[in-house]
Amino acid sequence: MNKLILIVIFILSLNAKEDLQRFNVAYMTNSMSNYSKKDLKIAMNIWLKDISKKAGYDANMFFYDDPNDAVIDLKNNKIDYVSAFPLVFVKYFDLSLLDNAFSGGPENMKNTIFVILSNIKINKFKDLNNPKIGIQVNDEIMHMYIKLKLNNNNINIKEYSKRSKIVLDLFFNKIDLAIVPLRNFILAKELNPQISRKVKILERTNINATNFSFYRKSLHKDIQKDIYKEAKKIYSSKKGKQMMLIYKADKIIETKLKDLKPVKELYDKYIIFQKRFKND
Repeated sequence: MNKLILIVIFILSLNAKEDLQRFNVAYMTNSMSNYSKKDLKIAMNIWLKDISKKAGYDANMFFYDDPNDAVIDLKNNKIDYVSAFPLVFVKYFDLSLLDNAFSGGPENMKNTIFVILSNIKINKFKDLNNPKIGIQVNDEIMHMYIKLKLNNNNINIKEYSKRSKIVLDLFFNKIDLAIVPLRNFILAKELNPQISRKVKILERTNINATNFSFYRKSLHKDIQKDIYKEAKKIYSSKKGKQMMLIYKADKIIETKLKDLKPVKELYDKYIIFQKRFKND
C-alpha cells in the first residue's frame, strides 16, 4: 500500500511546529504493487516540497530492497515507522521492537481477506486432480497457504500481474483455482454478473491482502500519539479528503501487532511443512 506513505507525509504536515523533528519512514520495495520505485520517489518529493516544508516533523523516506537492512536500522533507531507486507514482519523483524501504528485502509477490512475461488461445480479440494492455480506474481504468503492446503510442495502455479485477470481466467476455464482478495471477486462480479453463475468461493482464508505499518517501539509515546491523533483528522481538510480519494484509502485504520497472528501461525506451519519434505 504505497499510497500510505503519501498519507503519512500529509499527516505530518498537519502537525506544524517551530522546531522540526526528524521522522524516518521505511518502506519495503517488494510492497510496491501499483507504482515503481522511481514513480513513488517522484510523488514523495512533490508532497515533501509542497506540504512538508512547514511540517512539524521533517519526514524522510528510506526504501529497502533487503528487509534485513531495515531490521538493522530499526535496531539502531534509524527508522521510526515501517510499512511492509505482513509476512515481511513475521519473517524478518523482532516484533518486540515494534508498536501499533496506523495505515490508510478500506472501509471494510473483511473485503481484504484472501479467498480461493473455483468452478461452481467443485465442492472440495479433493475434487481437483493437480489443479492449475492462479496467484498474483510474488504472492509468497498465498503460495505457502495453498501448498499447506493441498499438502503438496510441487503445485501447478500460474502467476499473474493483475488479479482481475486471475478471476477471468477461472471463468473461462483456463485455470482451476483462483486466489484473490474478496474485494477483487466482488468487483469482478459487478463488472460481469455472469461470473456469479460459474465461479464461487471454495474457501475463505484468515489472511488479509494489505500492508501493515508499525512504529519503532522505542519511539517516544507522545510522538506516536501525536501523529495518530492527527491521522484521524485527515478528513477535516480539503487536501486531506482529496488525497484519500486519489489514493483510494477510505479511512485511517489502526494496525495492531496482534493482527499478524494468522500470518505467524501460517508461516510456522509452513516451516515445519518444508522440513518434512526435505527429510522425505
